[in-house]
Amino acid sequence: MSARTHPIQTEPLPTKPSLIPLPRGPKSLRVKWIKWMLAAGLAALSAAGALLWRAHLQNAITYQTVAAERGAVQARITATGNLNAVVDVLVSSLPEELPISTQSRL
Repeated sequence: MSARTHPIQTEPLPTKPSLIPLPRGPKSLRVKWIKWMLAAGLAALSAAGALLWRAHLQNAITYQTVAAERGAVQARITATGNLNAVVDVLVSSLPEELPISTQSRL
């Protein structure tokens, strides 16, 4: 008897992803254009946001508080003319009886 051996055919084992990326085929021009436009749009939005924030900080209202002290009057304000009411209030009824007498001090 003759011993005949047949070669065993094996399939290639799947490889694990390597740390070094393999070179890929050329990317389409459209994908590159879209990525560049997205990057440019993001940069423009960031710049606009920074400018708006800076303008907001420059126009911010600031308050300065100090402790109240006794002392001489530093300034005096005078005004002339008629005073006008800002809001007119209509009174719908008057009280029936007032608990005061004539010649009494209020």
